[in-house]
Parts: sequence; C-alpha cells; structure tokens
Amino acid sequence: MKITLKKITAWLLVLPLLMNACFQTEAKQEESSEKPVVQVFYKDKENSLNTLEQVRPFLEEFSNDYEIQYLLSTEAENEELVKSLGFPLEHFPFGIAINGKTSALVHGDTIIFANFPDFMRQIGKHPGNWTLEHLGAVLNNPGILLPENPEIINRPGGN
Repeated sequence: MKITLKKITAWLLVLPLLMNACFQTEAKQEESSEKPVVQVFYKDKENSLNTLEQVRPFLEEFSNDYEIQYLLSTEAENEELVKSLGFPLEHFPFGIAINGKTSALVHGDTIIFANFPDFMRQIGKHPGNWTLEHLGAVLNNPGILLPENPEIINRPGGN
C-alpha cells in the first residue's frame, strides 16, 4: 500500500471530524445516562427537619436511580427555583419536586408533594395530601407525574 501526500492530507482533514463525532457520541451517552433529579425543599425549623429526618432514609432507597438534592427553601439562591415550581416563598415548610414536577395522579387521586406529609399531621400546620407511599409510587413510575405544577398558597399559622 502506497501512502501519498494526497492520502495523508485527506486523513488530516477527516480525522478531526471523526474525533469530534466520537466525542459528541460520548457526550450524548453521558447526557442520557444522567439520573433524574429529586429536589427536596425544607426549612431550618424543627418540624421541617423532623420531616426531612424521615424522608431522607426513604429516598436513599432510590439513590441508584435518582440524583437526590436537599435544598434549604429559605436560601436566596433557591428562591427562583422554589417559585418556578409553584411553591410559596413564605410559610412553606417542605416540598418535593421530581424532575421539576410537584404533583402526580396516584391511584386516581391528585397528590401534591407540598407541605407536611401525613406522618406530620399532629402539628396541625400546613398539611399536605401526600404520604411516603405516594412518593414511592411516583419514584417507581414517574410516568404518573402531572405535566403542570399547581401553585401552592400558604397562609400564616398553617391555614
């Protein structure tokens, strides 16, 4: 096989294109292998931290399939994200977003992952309508997430 200047020039022109295609394919594979995200919003207050204490070990069971983020809802850098998800900035103790969605249709009921779950009902403030079972159902089947996030409005005192 005779190597000519023409062949070398052709390879030098084609080689960067091939390398670029390889890197793009690799980047797309990394992109597609990214885990879906669960964002847990909480306050640095006793009842919110008690809720987090029970939710965190539950979510650890899903850490192979999801990237779990814990975010203080009261930090300035999280304000826009909190608002964009339909959560209130004030009087908001706890919330969860799964891939940017905060509600789902679970067994025919619209469940919103905002405020306190059922195991915190004893405090009587800002009751939500969700349970860890609801959360598990959605994490096992994210297809039941609803496309629109409801806007949550909380009032002082939990009304």
